[in-house]
Amino acid sequence: LLSRGPILNLWRATTDNDRGRHRAEPVAETWQRMGLNRLVRLVREVSAELVSPQVVRVTLRDWQSPAESTFGFASRQVYTIYGSGDVQVHVYFEPSARWGLLPRIGLQLYLAAGYNRMIWFGRGPHESYIDRLASASVGRYSGSVDEQYVPYVMPQENGNKTDVRWVALAADNGVGLMAVGAPYLEVSAHHYTSANLHQAQHTNELQWQPEVELNLDYRQMGLGGASCGPGTRPEYWVHSEPTHYSLRLRALSAGQDPSLVARQALPQA
Repeated sequence: LLSRGPILNLWRATTDNDRGRHRAEPVAETWQRMGLNRLVRLVREVSAELVSPQVVRVTLRDWQSPAESTFGFASRQVYTIYGSGDVQVHVYFEPSARWGLLPRIGLQLYLAAGYNRMIWFGRGPHESYIDRLASASVGRYSGSVDEQYVPYVMPQENGNKTDVRWVALAADNGVGLMAVGAPYLEVSAHHYTSANLHQAQHTNELQWQPEVELNLDYRQMGLGGASCGPGTRPEYWVHSEPTHYSLRLRALSAGQDPSLVARQALPQA
């Protein structure tokens, strides 16, 4: 199902508002000066233990920092893998210093080609952010991954979904991968990479790829209105501080209803 990841992800393709001049240095420039768009990952330790005959726990510790800096971000990702096929993921995030505001905190992974249908139970059907969600009602929605892309004149972060209870990416035959929040996630899925969305100046510079970039976030910073007004309000900031969140991953077989799978309780470890 997966071609890459999951890895800790702190970056988003900067928005028009991120580049706004409501402060001496726009947050987009601050984030790039901090090196958040060029973090280098070092895996420090991987360990595994047999918890029971049906449960294995894998713990991964890694470190991300700009190549030129000794300051960075430590994370511990604990994967509890059940014989049922469920994978409970706990993410522990620990910055080495107070970096100020972050674009997001979450996991990013890439699905192999073919998983092009997105089904979710959360806010929709259009994009929403923590300060842009009043018009997006909670419900069950579905559509192609391509339909989640919002073609802003200047390519940028887009298509986010908030208050997501669960999300599934599936092939035409129903086989796929789902993620269940504990209790909620912010989610986006695209056939474009975040790096490409950030670097492109025009939509014709975007490079469609058959893989799907899937972001399963603890939280993404609000958008604000700084391109023509004030910045993001403080209650919608994402602070660089110790953070823990969890989610459950589960492979879907043909014919399985993700809403029923999401309701199933995890077996006892």
